[in-house]
Amino acid sequence: MTYRVFHAHPKALSDAEIDALRDQTHAQLSAVLTDRAVVVTPGRDEHAATFRRAGTWDAWARDVARGIEYGTGEVRYHAFVVAPSPDIGRATEGIIRHALADGKPVLLLAARGFTRVRALETPTHGGDYYVSAVCVS
Repeated sequence: MTYRVFHAHPKALSDAEIDALRDQTHAQLSAVLTDRAVVVTPGRDEHAATFRRAGTWDAWARDVARGIEYGTGEVRYHAFVVAPSPDIGRATEGIIRHALADGKPVLLLAARGFTRVRALETPTHGGDYYVSAVCVS
């Protein structure tokens, strides 16, 4: 069985940074999930492939979190990883809220492993207005 993981990351990261985080996520999950193949898809790639079809940010967030693979009927993503920061923007917030509501694992990538995200908090804005929510363990 293939374990498909969505990697949520800031849009401002370079391709090299996104690829490095994807590879780190893959290595850490593969070390734990030794009985299955792990496939990690960065938000950058999912957005390029599916956003136009969804049409709006809200529809895209719902589709990413709850999507079903055409032909197999399997869920598109089994788990969601947020990295490199627990601070997330609006699109990621929508995805993570749907995933948490559905009981899917949401993890925050750390240097050595993962922390389970249990909830999202809305920050009081005194700084970065691009931060829509903060992942809480």
